[in-house]
Amino acid sequence: MKLFRVNFKMKSGKIKVLVPKKTVLEEFNFKSVSGDSEICEIDAKTVTIKSTSADLQIKEIKSNNSKITTVSGNCDIKSFEFGELNASSVSGDFNIEDGKVEGKLNLNTVSGDFKIENVKSGETKLHTVSGDLDGKEFYPSIVNLKAVSGDIKIRNKDKLNEIKIGLKKTISGSISIK
Repeated sequence: MKLFRVNFKMKSGKIKVLVPKKTVLEEFNFKSVSGDSEICEIDAKTVTIKSTSADLQIKEIKSNNSKITTVSGNCDIKSFEFGELNASSVSGDFNIEDGKVEGKLNLNTVSGDFKIENVKSGETKLHTVSGDLDGKEFYPSIVNLKAVSGDIKIRNKDKLNEIKIGLKKTISGSISIK
């Protein structure tokens, strides 16, 4: 099987990226400035997505190592499998739904919110500055939490699936796990 590298750069406009099913990419790199994007059905060893002043919709993505960064734009990620995921936002919101992160999950936000629903993950680090993180049916194996002027809430129905807390630190923000 031959592995491909795919690189996209876009300035303004809209784009929808589709890769044929069963195509495994070595790398998938995507950069967008002032253009909304939809990225679907990506299977790659490494995924890097950067967006500025634009919204992202990411669906059915699979990757060993992923980094997703937004500035002044929102990002929706649905139906995914990651080995590791690093996601960060400045002045934008992330909605992350229906997926699994086998290894490390790192989420950072400054003046943006994270909403996580129906997600399982390995070791997880959540850091918010002037932004909120709302988790529902979110099951990290262990979680480290930091909030500066932002709130972190995790609400789960399965009370037998206990979340281990490694670090819990807040400065004028609140942290709640139920």
